[in-house]
Amino acid sequence: MTETAAPLASIDALKSYLVDVVNAAAHSDRGPKVLLSYVGGEFNKLVGTPFEKHVTDLAEKKLIDLSPSKRKMISFIEAYCADLIEFERMPGNHYIVFPRAGAQKPASDGDAASDGLTKAPSVLKFKRAVWAAFIRPLGEGRRFLNLGQIGFTDAATMPGEGQWKEIDRAFILGLQHDDPVDAGKVQASIEAWAAQAQVPISKLVIASASPSAEGRHLKALYEIIEALPAPLAEQWPIPAAVIKYLRRAR
Repeated sequence: MTETAAPLASIDALKSYLVDVVNAAAHSDRGPKVLLSYVGGEFNKLVGTPFEKHVTDLAEKKLIDLSPSKRKMISFIEAYCADLIEFERMPGNHYIVFPRAGAQKPASDGDAASDGLTKAPSVLKFKRAVWAAFIRPLGEGRRFLNLGQIGFTDAATMPGEGQWKEIDRAFILGLQHDDPVDAGKVQASIEAWAAQAQVPISKLVIASASPSAEGRHLKALYEIIEALPAPLAEQWPIPAAVIKYLRRAR
C-alpha cells in the first residue's frame, strides 16, 4: 500500500473519497452524471491500483471487514454510499453515478466552490444529429451513425459508403416527442456506446471556440484542480489575488 493510499484504509475513508469524487464530477463539465469507470480511473490514479484489488488487500490484512461480495466499486457504493450516491445501470454493464438529491456535502469556507471556481452542472455539447440518434425511438430496423459527415439513418443493413457505426438498440433511449429529456442519462448512454464502439468523444461533440488569454489561464487552473485528488482539491484555498492576477495576465 502506498503512502497516498494509506488514508483510504477504512470503510468510512473509502466512502468519503467516493462521495467526494462523485460530487466533484457532478459540479464540473463532466456532470451531472458520470460513468462509474471515470470514478474508478480517478481512484486508480490516486492509489495506484484498482478499487477491488485495494479493498481486497485491506481485507486480507484484516484492516477492514469487507465481504468479497462488496469489494467491487458498484457493490461497495450500493452497500455503504446509498444515502449519498445514486446509480443507474446502462447497457454493456456500465453504470452512471450521481449525488443523491439533497444529500450533497455542503461547501465549506475553504472549498474551491466557495471561491467561485466550481461550475454549475452541465453536459457536453453533442452535435445535434448525435443527440437525436440516441433519443429518437427506433422501429424494426437498425440505427447507424456516420462519423464522417455526422448524421444517422435507420435501415435494415449498414450503408455502403461513409464511416458508419451501428448504435445498438440498448443504447437508444427512445423518447417520444413530449417526454422529458434527462441530459445526464443521454450523455452517459453516448459515452458508454462510444467506449464500447471505440469512438473518440471528440468526434461527437461541437468544437468549442478558442479561449481568450484570460480563459486559457483560468482553464489551466481548473485543470490543476481537477488533476488533484478530490479531498485535496476541496481543501486547497486559493487567494482571491491569484484569481485576479490570472484574469489580468496575458
